[in-house]
Amino acid sequence: DFGLIGGIIVFLTLCVIPYSAVLLLKIGYRWTLALGITIQLGGYIGASFATTIGQLYVTQGLLIGISFGLIFGANSIVLPSWFLKKRALANGLSHIGVGLGDAVFAPSIDKLLQKTGNHKWAYRMLAIVSFVICSSMMFLIKVRVPKNSTIQNKQDKSIKQVFKHIFDYKVWKSLPLQLATLWACLIAFGYYICLFSLSNYATTLGYSQHQAMIVTVVLNLSQAVGRPLMGVFSELFGRVNFTMLATLY
Repeated sequence: DFGLIGGIIVFLTLCVIPYSAVLLLKIGYRWTLALGITIQLGGYIGASFATTIGQLYVTQGLLIGISFGLIFGANSIVLPSWFLKKRALANGLSHIGVGLGDAVFAPSIDKLLQKTGNHKWAYRMLAIVSFVICSSMMFLIKVRVPKNSTIQNKQDKSIKQVFKHIFDYKVWKSLPLQLATLWACLIAFGYYICLFSLSNYATTLGYSQHQAMIVTVVLNLSQAVGRPLMGVFSELFGRVNFTMLATLY
């Protein structure tokens, strides 16, 4: 159940990203973010009142997955538009928060679980902190609109036309894209299996839940260092070259 709920979150996050692009064109950045943040808040608060595993599937799995797709999707589209050069480095730096955030949240949640004896306030803490951070970010981030942009024209189009523009079937015929997608799928298998099973594996070796949490923190701290370094090395050696070396490693 733990692995499947995590898998649903990842699945929905990636599936919703293209639709967040549609919303960006139709309703704009802040309204798209506001929708995602509201769903995220509802998901975490709802999970704090969950009494069955089925309720967790809906709140943490379904709602959080959709919210992550909207929030992450909108921002992943905004960032590259600001950078022509050093784009890999910019993306790498933006992902420091992935590792640091998990490294901060994991011990905080563990402490709350120990003090309260249940999951309720751990979820509520996640809800409050995430809401404050994401809401602040929503007002601070500026979307780049080039002088020769056709965004307004796209906003005036119907939903059907916007979908046709974003989901261009001709792109699917690209062999390099298909190979890159296959590579991404294989990499994701290794990454997410490790991410969702490492803590559980530590407990099967006889370590306590607290020690297993520390293992997860170390993994996430390493990501906070590794992800920006990926951007640095991608700029130095080339994105494809370094990707091949990193995958081999």
